[in-house]
Amino acid sequence: MNVKGRSRNRAHRGEFDAHDARVLCHIPPRVITSPNNDWVPQPFMFEDTPVQAHANAVKRNFNFADEPLAAVWYTPSYDDFPHKLDALAKLMDLVKVRVNTYKNGKHHLQAGDQSIKMVQSLHVTFNHLNRFPLTYRDIVTSVTEFQHGVLEFHAYCDYYAFILPCIERPQFPFPAVNTQWMGAFTEGVQVAEALFRAGVPMWYVCPEASVTSSTIIEAIVTPTQPDHIVLAAFCDPIKKFAKPFPVRYVGPAGVERETASRHFNTESKMEAYKILVGEDAPSEGGHPWPRNIATPRNITGDAARIGQRVPDHVNPSQGSGSGSGPRNKWVDLDHQLLPPHHVTWSTALDHVTKDEKGVKSQRMNAGYRFPEPVVFAVVLVSDSRKQYLANWLALRPLWLGRIANQPHLPVPGPKVWHAFLNSTLAAATPSTATSSTAIITLSMECKSAAVQFFGEHLADMGTASTWAGDISINFRGNTIKLATLADPPLQLIQGILWELAELSFRYDLLTLDKFLIPQLWADSPHERQVAYDSVFPSEVVGGTWDAPLPTESVGLCHSDIRADHFLPFINAFRTLMSHWPSAPALMGQPLLEPLADTTLNNKVGEALRFYVESFFVNTGRPPVVPRRMPGTARA
Repeated sequence: MNVKGRSRNRAHRGEFDAHDARVLCHIPPRVITSPNNDWVPQPFMFEDTPVQAHANAVKRNFNFADEPLAAVWYTPSYDDFPHKLDALAKLMDLVKVRVNTYKNGKHHLQAGDQSIKMVQSLHVTFNHLNRFPLTYRDIVTSVTEFQHGVLEFHAYCDYYAFILPCIERPQFPFPAVNTQWMGAFTEGVQVAEALFRAGVPMWYVCPEASVTSSTIIEAIVTPTQPDHIVLAAFCDPIKKFAKPFPVRYVGPAGVERETASRHFNTESKMEAYKILVGEDAPSEGGHPWPRNIATPRNITGDAARIGQRVPDHVNPSQGSGSGSGPRNKWVDLDHQLLPPHHVTWSTALDHVTKDEKGVKSQRMNAGYRFPEPVVFAVVLVSDSRKQYLANWLALRPLWLGRIANQPHLPVPGPKVWHAFLNSTLAAATPSTATSSTAIITLSMECKSAAVQFFGEHLADMGTASTWAGDISINFRGNTIKLATLADPPLQLIQGILWELAELSFRYDLLTLDKFLIPQLWADSPHERQVAYDSVFPSEVVGGTWDAPLPTESVGLCHSDIRADHFLPFINAFRTLMSHWPSAPALMGQPLLEPLADTTLNNKVGEALRFYVESFFVNTGRPPVVPRRMPGTARA
C-alpha cells in the first residue's frame, strides 16, 4: 500500500481517480473506498435488514433552522399540527420555483422526463395533509412521503442541471465534492468514475483483490454510524403504547427493497379510512382488497354472504379467455392498425398440431407478460383506444424493468390485462358504498384486481382520466399528446404494437427455455444467456428502451429468409432449441445460403413450428409471434 505522503503527491499531480481511496473501510470480503470523502457511513447493504414502512423507526435530530429545506428533515410531533403545515407549504413553493428553473434550462425536454409526474405526486401528498381528516399515524406517513418526494425531485433536477453535464463533458480538474448531496454507494466501475467526475459523494464497494499496490490509500477507517439517527418504534401519542408499522420487505438492498418501501399512501390505505368509511383497514403489507369484493382467499365466504356470482379467475396471476371477446388466437390477424404479419410465422401458427390432449399437465404459467397487440387493434371506440394506449404507456417503463429482472414471476391473464387497460383511477377504490349488499359487477371486480396487481408500477395521477394523466406521455424519446391517441398516427400505433409483439416473443422464449432445461441454466447460466442473446440483434429491443425503433425489419422478423439480417439469427434460434426435449434431429446444424429455396423454407418452417408447438404443449395457448417492422410492405 502507498504511504500517506506519497499518495498526496500523486493526487496533486492529477493521478488520484475514482478507484483510489481518501478513506478505505475493510468489511471482508469487500472493501469500501471513497476518493472524495473522509468517512464511510455504515452501509447496511450486506444484511437482510427489515425495511420498515415510512418513518416509523427513524427520528431525525437535524437542526437546520436557517436552511430553505429545513422542513425536509424534521419529524412531526403530536402538537405540531395544523400550524406546521405552513413549513411544508414553503417546501411546495420551493418546488414550484425549481420547476420553472428546470424548464428554463430545457431539461424537461429530455426523453422520458419524469419531473411533471413527480410534482403531481407531491401535490397529491400535500393535499392529503391539507384537506383530508387524518389520524396522527397517517400524518407521520404522509409527512414522510412528502419529504421523500421533495428530496427526490430536487435530486432529479440536480442530476440534469449539474451531474449529467459533468458526466457527458468531464473537465479537469473535476468539481469539488458537493456536501449538500447525500451521495451513493456503487459496485459499478463506470458509475464510480462518473460520480467522481461530477463531484458526487461516492463510496465504491469492490472485492478485496481489487486493491493493489498501485492503489492510493490515505486513511483506513471503520464504518461510521450517523449520530443524528435515533431508532424508535412509532408510539401512540395518547395511549403511549408502541404501535410499529408493518415490515414491508426483508432482504438485501436493491431495486426490490426500494420499491417495497415506497408504496404511495392512497386514502384507502390510511388509518382514517377505517374510522370514516367503516371498512376494515386494508393490510399495509400489500394492496388492499375492498371488503365487499371477493378475494382469492375468501371468495367463497364473501361471495356467498353478499349473494354475488363467484367470478372465475379474478386472481390477477391467472385468467383465461380474451379481453376483447372470442377470437381464434391461432390466426395471426392481419389488421390495418397492426404491423404487417410475417408470412412464415403465420404459417407456423396455422400448420402446428393444436390437439389439447397433447398439453402437458405440468406446465409453465400461461399468463401474458405483456398485453396482446391484437387487443389494441380490435377496440372499436376511439376513446377506449386512447384509454388502452395511455394506460399501457403509463405502465410500460416500470413494467419493462420488472419483467427484465424477474421474467419468471407470475403474470396476469388476458382478462386482467383487458381490465387494466380499460381502467381508470377510480378503479383503485371501486366502491364507496358502505352497504354490505352493494352490487359489485364482475367487470368491477376484474378492474379492481387488475389495478391492485399493477398498482406499485403506477403513479397516482389524482383525478385524471388515464394512468398517464390527461396531457402527454413519452414513448421512445417522443412526447405524445394523449388527445391524439383516440385516432393515433398509423406509424405510432404500429410501432407500439410491434414492440409489444417483440417483447412478448423474447420473454416467452426465455421463460420457456428456462422451464424446459432448468439444469442447463443451473450448470452453465452464462453460456445459456449468451446463446439466448444471440437470437436477437440487441439485448434490448431497439438498442435502448428510449431509442427510436429500428427503421427496417431485422432478425427473426425479417421477411427475406436469405438475408444477412435473418440467417444468423434463425441459426442461433435453432441452436438454442436444439437442447430442448423432442427437438428434431439436426436442429442445431446451421442453415447455409447454398441450400435450395424449398429446402431452406422447409428448415426455417420446421424451426418455427417446433417453437410454436413447444410453447403450446407447455402452456396450453399459442404464443405471440414476431411481426415485421411498421412501414414495410404488407405480405
